Amino acid sequence: MVIIKLLLIIMMFFGTCFSENIHILYTANINATLENCNCGKNPLGGIDRIKTFIDQFEKNHPLTLKIDGGNYFNSYKFTKLNNAVFNALPLLNYDVLAPGIHIFFE
Repeated sequence: MVIIKLLLIIMMFFGTCFSENIHILYTANINATLENCNCGKNPLGGIDRIKTFIDQFEKNHPLTLKIDGGNYFNSYKFTKLNNAVFNALPLLNYDVLAPGIHIFFE
């Protein structure tokens, strides 16, 4: 029993000393936000703003996990808009895409 406790303490020590930080970027409910408002120097909305932020963040933090929690499609019958977002999602290069409730409406 003492040996098991000692091994656990050693494992926790080495795990703490040699671990690396990981960052998690999480988005959700982008709801087919395809275009920005064009109201500033940097993109202030839309997929291009999300892409710009993710690229800048990953440049400074290479160990980043990118997750989208769903609802990236509009829940209304905007088929062309939803198709455009569907085609743009690979640009964001998410590691995990979770379906949201709106994905099942159309």
